[in-house]
Amino acid sequence: MYLMLGDTVYGRTFPLYLEEAAISALATAWENSLLCCPLLISDLTVVIKSLNPSKVIPGHVAPGIVLDGHTDLDHSLRYLQYFRKHVLAHDGELPPKHIFEILQREFPDTVGNLDFILNRTAENFGNPWR
Repeated sequence: MYLMLGDTVYGRTFPLYLEEAAISALATAWENSLLCCPLLISDLTVVIKSLNPSKVIPGHVAPGIVLDGHTDLDHSLRYLQYFRKHVLAHDGELPPKHIFEILQREFPDTVGNLDFILNRTAENFGNPWR
C-alpha cells in the first residue's frame, strides 16, 4: 500500500514550511494529523504508522533521494514538535536570526530550499527588534 501525504509530510532534506502553523494549536493539529487519521465510518483512530505502508510519499523530496517515508514522517513530526517547543512557545520574542540558527543547527540535513523557507519562518515567528 502506498500512502501519499502531500504537504503533511516533508522529505527529510527539507525544512517544513510553517507559515500555516502560526499558533501552537495549528502546529499541534498538524502533528496530530501525522499521528492519527480519523475514519469516517467509525470513531476509531488509526495511527498512520500502524498502516505499515510500503511507501510513504512526501509532498517535498529532493531529487535523487531514495524514498523512505517512515524516516520522512519521523522527520516532519520531530520538526513540528521542536518548532512548537522552541519557537512557538516563546510567543514571538525570539530574534529571527536565532530562529534560523536553532532550526538549522537542530536539522542540519535540511538543505532543500533552505534559505527561502527558514528565512520566511524566522521572519514570521521572530521579533525583529530583538
